[in-house]
Formats: sequence, structure tokens, C-alpha cells
Amino acid sequence: MKALLLKDFYLMKKTLKAMALIIILFAFMGWQDKTSQMMIAIIPIFTLLTISLFNYDQSAHFETYAMTLPISPATYVLEKFVFGLALSFIATCIAVGLLFTKGLIFPLESEFIWQAPLLGMLISLVLLTLSLPLFFKLPVEIARTYFIAFILILSFGGSFVASKITLPQISFSQLILVLVLMILGLMSASYFISLTIFKNKFN
Repeated sequence: MKALLLKDFYLMKKTLKAMALIIILFAFMGWQDKTSQMMIAIIPIFTLLTISLFNYDQSAHFETYAMTLPISPATYVLEKFVFGLALSFIATCIAVGLLFTKGLIFPLESEFIWQAPLLGMLISLVLLTLSLPLFFKLPVEIARTYFIAFILILSFGGSFVASKITLPQISFSQLILVLVLMILGLMSASYFISLTIFKNKFN
């Protein structure tokens, strides 16, 4: 798996300038924004960069090539999940650093500096987990179209449902626990679905 991770991080190096520009742009907008939401938005953007790797792999036929190497389908699929987790963690650290810096100049609650990025990371991981089977199954362009449609439906549908029901009041720690358990369940299901899809490509 180490070789696959290094390969993907090397591919990400090609987008370093664009990634740095995104950080600067969103940091600037977050600096002007009282809610600092744009600083937190860095997290889902970076986490979902994992999806761009499928474009590289499919265009270079790397999936087929990888199966000629001593790499199991399970390892190949698991690496994408691990890489997504790594990107999400890096982006969360960047967001915490930006919020901490802003908090030195403007009044920000100390809990917000770590709670908001943590929540952003967990939500980003939910989206990534839901998207990966789709990208293992379909060509990138088609999968991306379906994924965007799914996000729009989820956003508008979630907003509509939330406006019609009364959600129970829970603490932040309870919310994090619920999200962590949800992610563990979704990630396990997503992994096995993705693995089944990937194996069927080469049967």
C-alpha cells in the first residue's frame, strides 16, 4: 500500500500550485467573513480531491496495470480510503491553523477553532465514503455528473426535511459520536461494495 500512497501523493504534487491558491483564496475570504466558513470549506474540497485520482488512473489504465503487480484488489481499494483520510486530516490541520491565526487577532471562541474543522472533516468523510463506489463503478465523467446530482439532491432534500421536522437537542460530543459511528458503518459498507465492484472488473 505504501507504493500506492506514494504514487497518489506524487500525482497530487502536480496540483500543489492550485491547492496553494485555493488555501490563500479561501483564507482571505474566511478572514473577511465573520463566520469563517470559507476556511472550513477547505476541508471538503481537499478531501474530495481523492476523486481526481480516478481520472489519472483510468486515463493511464493504471487499474489494469496494478493488477499485474503483486497488489491485491483489497489493497488497491483500501488505499483510496486511506488516502482520502490522509487528505482530510491534512486539510483539517490547515483549517485549524488558519482559524487559530485568525483567533489571535479577532475574537473567536476557542471551542470553535477545533470543533468546526472536526465537524467539517467528518461530514467530508461521509461524502467521500458515499462517492467512492460510484467512481470505482463508472467512468470518471459519468460518475462526477451523478455525484454532483447526488450532492444537490442531498443538500436540498436535507434542507427540506430539516425544515419539516424537529431535531432533538444533542451536545456536540453526542453529535461527533453519532457521526463517527455513521462513518464507520458507511465506510465498511462502502469498502466492501467498492471491492466487489473492482473485483468484477477483472473477472
